[in-house]
Amino acid sequence: MSERRLLICATPLHVLIGERLIVETPAEWQLLYYTKHDNDKARHYYQRLARLCVRSRYVVLGGGSGGNLVRMRIAALGWGRLDVAYLGSANEWLVHYLLSKLHYRRLETFDDGLGNLIRGGLFDVPKPRGRKRALVSVLIGVRHDLNTIRAQSAQHHTIYRQPNVFERSRYLPLFDAPIEVASPSRWLRVFLGQPVYEADRERCKVLNQAAVDLLQPDLYFPHPREDYIVERVERVEAPEVFEDWLAQRLQAEPALGVEVISFFSSSLLSVAGWPRVQTLAVQHGDINRPADYTLLREAGIRVMPLEATDKAQ
Repeated sequence: MSERRLLICATPLHVLIGERLIVETPAEWQLLYYTKHDNDKARHYYQRLARLCVRSRYVVLGGGSGGNLVRMRIAALGWGRLDVAYLGSANEWLVHYLLSKLHYRRLETFDDGLGNLIRGGLFDVPKPRGRKRALVSVLIGVRHDLNTIRAQSAQHHTIYRQPNVFERSRYLPLFDAPIEVASPSRWLRVFLGQPVYEADRERCKVLNQAAVDLLQPDLYFPHPREDYIVERVERVEAPEVFEDWLAQRLQAEPALGVEVISFFSSSLLSVAGWPRVQTLAVQHGDINRPADYTLLREAGIRVMPLEATDKAQ
């Protein structure tokens, strides 16, 4: 009998990892996709993965924790006894609650971004629960936290070659680099938008706008969670995440080279080393992410202060 496996996804990156896992292992695959950012890109990737699964569910979370607990409790119903459960957002309390309500024999995890590579960071050292959260967790039967998930994970699937904070990691190549051809005859400069300040929409817009005004890229590729408009630059409107879009563009135009610029986006690490691709991470005085920039430097990605790029052009 085919194994019953459940993918718990929250981002397009999770979907891409899920696709690779499905290709590797024939099974009765099921999908639970939850998101606080319901948009065309999220639905595009959900539908793309759902086509490979025998059962799927799309859950839109709201702003209130009580309502989200109810949504997650309902989302946990109907999956039956699972042979394997897979998840990426191992540090989220709602996921800890969801996992506590599922019945599975084996747990596996996968990457959720650069945080998986940073010692002392989000996925390495869990934030202590406050008294109220700890009490609620006991009352509603939350049996998991980041520590229990890391200990229980039988295998962690990482898309990066760098050491991972999760034990029992194995490399899962996610993107197929374009075939190398002759040197590019023209270059395209693309800036990847990034919600550097998750809780401050206006501050994110101002920072990304400042970068665009200074760097003057040919194209601006918005982050999937962006809901603001950066002006004075052509915006890429595509259903794909950046790596997918870039691979298709390079495949279609063998004479094209692309310079990819962002703050500390994990996409820089994903495409670093691709033929006909140059990468640049820019720093700003308001961004305090030394571990992220150290990681990018160690991967061979050029890092410059944003202000210095104006003189370097």
